[in-house]
Amino acid sequence: MTYAPYSTTTDAYETKYKTGYGHEYPDGHIVRIHRHVLMHELGLRGGRILDYGCGTGVYLDYFAKNGFEPHGCDISEEAIAHCKARLPKYAGNIHTIPSVPNLGELFTPGFDFVFSNQTLYYLNDSDLSKVLKQLFDILRPGGVIYASMMSTNSYYAKHVEGTVDGLSKVVLRGRLEETTYIGFRTREQVQALFTSHGFTKVQLGHYGYMIREDEGAREHHFFVGKK
Repeated sequence: MTYAPYSTTTDAYETKYKTGYGHEYPDGHIVRIHRHVLMHELGLRGGRILDYGCGTGVYLDYFAKNGFEPHGCDISEEAIAHCKARLPKYAGNIHTIPSVPNLGELFTPGFDFVFSNQTLYYLNDSDLSKVLKQLFDILRPGGVIYASMMSTNSYYAKHVEGTVDGLSKVVLRGRLEETTYIGFRTREQVQALFTSHGFTKVQLGHYGYMIREDEGAREHHFFVGKK
């Protein structure tokens, strides 16, 4: 990757994954969305799932244990190696991708569920639009998407030192000591983003937490929609 904002973020995550970054259990908000929205509201209890930005495969593993056939992709080679080791039966469904991939070359369309947690906000507006179009196209009619975007209320937004191609340059010091590039959005902007790409809103919520007072609160908006 030669595009500075993407390569900076990718390099940071490669280093994290090599030093044990990631968790072994799915975050509580994903379990609740699965049960409260996917199962209860939409009756989605299985099918083919594509995790766009799958990392080490924690969420793919969770959904595989709950009736889904897992497929995944991520820009981090280190993360994909961990993901394949976690799900060896499905290793052929899991791929390393460039920042803006051609998903049609890797996956057969007709997915029941597209999942993307804390990934899409690393793309600038032009590339994000290209990826969302592909995610829409790869879903079956009536298929479901879940995606999260970083909120303007997140403490990351307090550490912005300029913009590059529409992405905010975030410089974190102290515990993290890293630079990354993020597209922050309000709740209203998240809804407009996904509905403008053809998705019909089912639920629009948020999740967040604060662990360290000196750092502040994290907050993400999430969109659940249908094709």
